Amino acid sequence: MDYVLVLAGVLALLILLRILTVQKKPLRTVLYGGMKGVAALGAVNLAGLLTGVTIPVSVLSLGLTFLCGVPGVITILVLNLVFSS
Repeated sequence: MDYVLVLAGVLALLILLRILTVQKKPLRTVLYGGMKGVAALGAVNLAGLLTGVTIPVSVLSLGLTFLCGVPGVITILVLNLVFSS
């Protein structure tokens, strides 16, 4: 189980480094991606009023969604689905 978390962290860092080295304006790109991720987290929780699917807002979930953006939100949703059973 710990290997999965370490692998996810390394993957997130590699993606972030790739974005920072390729883009012309890396800070703006990272900030926009982070804002999209946090907005997606809010949208999932807002839609959760109708669907019942929510993501608890914590430092970990906010950090992951800010670093990974929308794929981070999708990852959290999939992990909730896998580990909720």
